[in-house]
Amino acid sequence: MSPFLLGITGFSFLIFFDICQIHSKKNLSVITSIIGYCCVLAALIFLIVTAKIRISSPYILVLGIIITALFFSLMIYSILIEIPLFSAYQSPGNRRTYRQGSYRIVRHPGFLWFFFMICALNFLFRSTNILPVSLSLVIMNFILIWAEDTFFFPAMFSDYTEYKKEVPFIIPKPGLFNSIPGDR
Repeated sequence: MSPFLLGITGFSFLIFFDICQIHSKKNLSVITSIIGYCCVLAALIFLIVTAKIRISSPYILVLGIIITALFFSLMIYSILIEIPLFSAYQSPGNRRTYRQGSYRIVRHPGFLWFFFMICALNFLFRSTNILPVSLSLVIMNFILIWAEDTFFFPAMFSDYTEYKKEVPFIIPKPGLFNSIPGDR
């Protein structure tokens, strides 16, 4: 299976995960989330394994790997660790948005980390072979977060409309870090 097809499969299962959460299908939502995340991860691994790194300098290689690993870690943290995992299985409509950490800066921080990780991978590989696939993965991720923001999250979270007014979609507000209470 190609990384492109793995990406489509993974992001499709993540949409099914959101649908399962809205309909309170706990067991099915666990299965669809695992399959979705594993397929997206497999697409990234397949992309990395099949691409050839053009090493111009060992320092650039190490820097590229560190930056990629940093953004991958931030993405895992934002999506799977920062939000308490148990909250995904509460009744829809009774849940409240998580507004701490990176979720008080933008509504979809995982998308930002994914985007920057893909940029770092493209910088690292500098290959026209991975560019179309990596770009398609970013577009698929954007479609997912747009659908979540527009259709799924307003149905899942009782305060999502309010949250949308307070926190930007994916681009942080200028001067935001100067106005966050307790961070000075």
